[in-house]
Amino acid sequence: MNCSPNRGRHPFAIFLRRASVVAALAASLIFFSGCTTLSVERDHSEIMARLPQPQFVLPGHELEAACQAAAHVPGGQVLYGKGDSMKPLYAEGTAIVVGHFDYAKLQPGMAMVYWSHRGFRVCHVIIGQSYRGYIMQGLNNSRWDDECVTPENYIGVITQAFASFDTRAQPVLASTIAPSSQIGAN
Repeated sequence: MNCSPNRGRHPFAIFLRRASVVAALAASLIFFSGCTTLSVERDHSEIMARLPQPQFVLPGHELEAACQAAAHVPGGQVLYGKGDSMKPLYAEGTAIVVGHFDYAKLQPGMAMVYWSHRGFRVCHVIIGQSYRGYIMQGLNNSRWDDECVTPENYIGVITQAFASFDTRAQPVLASTIAPSSQIGAN
């Protein structure tokens, strides 16, 4: 007795059924290929370790230090941070050096600056890529950005950061980077 589910069916019908299954699998791969590869909540310490850590300088010297550093970075620009979306790593008032980096070589975990559709420069972390561009999210944000970064709105990658010794982010930063048992050691 032949119990094959294809018994009595035309070979072309079998081919169409198998082709539709393969097409459905391929479509789901294309659709889900835009899923993020990093999660700010889940991979917070890994992301923090990848990003340029702020160098602490005397209060009021953040921009001066960043300008000196930017002179040695190809296409270097200096921007002054505003807002709290990148806390605890970059507090408001942190000066960042942004350098040009090949758009095609950007990777999840890098912090980049881009022009938002509202005309603001935004510094967030790449958490993934989709067919629309790079998916971005602030370290302190609960969800990813509404817009993706494309070659048209891409500005550059953060290469260095400078914050004041008296910044409120310093104690948080120290406890984030080093285990609490190592803070104050030596």
